Amino acid sequence: MKERRLREKQLSEFIILLHHKFCREYGWIPVEEFKKIPIVTAFNLLGKLNEEYEQYEKEMEKIKSK
Repeated sequence: MKERRLREKQLSEFIILLHHKFCREYGWIPVEEFKKIPIVTAFNLLGKLNEEYEQYEKEMEKIKSK
């Protein structure tokens, strides 16, 4: 029971952070619209954002090392 509540809390926090990240990147997304995004699409978007961030970090490291 305690583990279930913990998982539910973690999932809730993840969804909040995901919505926040999408809003920062794509502009405001109403919660009702966010809920309509298929989970596969949400994870694909998140993966792409992470790839872009990693690429940005690599580019910044190259600039700093010059």
